[in-house]
Amino acid sequence: MVGFDTTILPGREGTITPEVNLTKVHGGSLTKCVTVSSNAKNKPDLHLCVKMTLKVAITLTPDYIQMRRDTSGKFVAEVTLSSDKPDLIVKEALLKPTSQSNNENQAAWMSSLPDHLMFTLTKPDKPNSDGSWDYKLRLWEEPMDIKENKFGEFTISTNHPDMPQIKTNGLIDASPAPKK
Repeated sequence: MVGFDTTILPGREGTITPEVNLTKVHGGSLTKCVTVSSNAKNKPDLHLCVKMTLKVAITLTPDYIQMRRDTSGKFVAEVTLSSDKPDLIVKEALLKPTSQSNNENQAAWMSSLPDHLMFTLTKPDKPNSDGSWDYKLRLWEEPMDIKENKFGEFTISTNHPDMPQIKTNGLIDASPAPKK
């Protein structure tokens, strides 16, 4: 979608306001171009390109969370949250089951409720060379008897003003715990 002044007199200035949908862009270099068509005799079509670097407020690595049983039977996962915010706080971590999840031991309405995950966030001793901080987020859930993988959407709530929530897909793996 592009907004623009419909009439610009010769020798005058006008405004072009392009909108770029960045919902599926996860950061990095990006180039967007707009073609301006006019009745100018010398150049009726003008191509304008903007090169930019999109910086995400918080990067989650990996971007798909797999919680697996540890030797105690707890389901655990560790992810890295990278941010320029030196005082990042995680307020809450949830897993909301999707329709792929199937738990025959629960009523349908219960299986749609989010699981409140336990977590710890560890801040590094110093920032990276680029000034960002790599926080380690450990997620866990107490042992439970599940026979099939539990798929869902993880939501991590933070104190970051530009990214108060991080949403990503993942699962709780029903595989047996490794032997001690």
